[in-house]
Amino acid sequence: MKLSQFSKREKIIALISAGLILILLIYFFLLEPMLGKLDAINTEIETQELRWRKNLKILSQEAEISNQYQKYADFVRPKASDEQEMANILSEIEAVAKEVNIRILDMKPQKIKTLEFYKSFGVDLIIEGQLKDITHFLYNLQNAPHLLKTDKLHLEKESVVQPVLKASLLVSKILIP
Repeated sequence: MKLSQFSKREKIIALISAGLILILLIYFFLLEPMLGKLDAINTEIETQELRWRKNLKILSQEAEISNQYQKYADFVRPKASDEQEMANILSEIEAVAKEVNIRILDMKPQKIKTLEFYKSFGVDLIIEGQLKDITHFLYNLQNAPHLLKTDKLHLEKESVVQPVLKASLLVSKILIP
């Protein structure tokens, strides 16, 4: 069939149909992918802007973070050899125990564990005292300036009559060389 054989009305309908098909093809194959990429780019921009805002907030707190770091860096840096550090930790434990009226029955230093970027100094302790004194002892050990961590704790009551408890615990301190 030739185009000249169609009536004027059929030619207009064919042109309108061809135009609509062309518009749909342009929309689905050009415009829709472009809009999808544009949405993805906008989402990426929003994500990056959020990341930049967070980074700027952290940068604005640089002085405060640096001060906090310096405050605690002295606690976690070794000031002497490993043996001297272990001796310092043992003397810290003894001083805290004496301060809160705790009797140390046994104190055994553990082998120093050297991990990726820090060293862990551990001490096995057997102590004796009243519950309030033991909890005060643990509290003092874990707070500044000692920053010792209690890894394991086991409490026993030796006598029903006396309020004295016996506790075995593993205390450790991490130092960053």
